[in-house]
Amino acid sequence: MSTPFAKRPTQEQLPETPISNYDHQSQNYVNSASSLRSASSLTKVSSNSSRVSRKIIKPLVATVFWEEEKSVCYQVKANGIVVSRKGSDDFVNGTKLLNVTGMSRGRRDGILKVEKGRRVIRNGSMNLKGVWIPYDRALEIARNEGIKDLLYPLFVEDIYSFYKEKGQKLREELDDDDLCCDQ
Repeated sequence: MSTPFAKRPTQEQLPETPISNYDHQSQNYVNSASSLRSASSLTKVSSNSSRVSRKIIKPLVATVFWEEEKSVCYQVKANGIVVSRKGSDDFVNGTKLLNVTGMSRGRRDGILKVEKGRRVIRNGSMNLKGVWIPYDRALEIARNEGIKDLLYPLFVEDIYSFYKEKGQKLREELDDDDLCCDQ
């Protein structure tokens, strides 16, 4: 399962690509790593050129529906790792959370092994596999490891309301003054 994330902040130049790779009906690139990106973010350089440049604006938080759990998951990418939080019970993927810190597998597994109320998910998407821990414990770990702000807005207390109100406005290119991390 892929998620619509890129490194923050980012601008990409599309390599020379034949226009035939562009599917005008679905407005997406076909057979490309950028197939999730819409055509509205593309700007043609010249009418005689098949070269296209674009400015990519990625969401800070994305949602995905987890079919097996019948729950929406809010996902944030940090250090190249997607960390998820379930909307139904606010559990956070502790495995991915600790991977963001870059700690060793042994230390990570040792921490998660003793967590009370943990749930181990072995099936499903790679972004959803791992040891899921309660929100309060995940928040404490994120604070202790110094990654809470890096994962903004994953640890906003009422993420459902926050996403509903500000979700469409949360983009990587917004100034830090537009949104405050201490909400």
